[in-house]
This record gives sequence, structure tokens and C-alpha cells, in this order.
Amino acid sequence: MSVRLLLTDSIWKTIESVLNDIKSKVGRPPVISDRLFIEAILYVARTGIGAIYLILSVTSLPYTTACDVGN
Repeated sequence: MSVRLLLTDSIWKTIESVLNDIKSKVGRPPVISDRLFIEAILYVARTGIGAIYLILSVTSLPYTTACDVGN
């Protein structure tokens, strides 16, 4: 599967520096990278796809479990 990224490296460096300043250091490590998470948000905003369909396409969660995540 190919991944089409919207963020250039220079834009990502700016966003990454802001995220590093505000991101909590406690808790377990994230499952996906911060950059991929921001790319997913941009994809939802750009395409208008419901976030639930994005969750279902990138996880192996059953539909009911994925729906419960947002509730």
C-alpha cells in the first residue's frame, strides 16, 4: 500500500516542534507516529470522509468496537 503524504518535510518540522512542546510525556507510547496522525486528520478534512471509516480502514477493530471508541 502506498501512502500519499500532504505535509512537506519543512512544514512537518514546524508542526513537530510545536507538538513536542505541548505533548504529554506520560502514558504509553503512541501506536502510530504523530506525523501519520496529522496526515489522517488532514485526509478527513480534505475528503469529508467520516472518521469512523478511516478508523475501520486502518485497524482490525470490529465496527461496534470502533464505534464505541468515539463514544
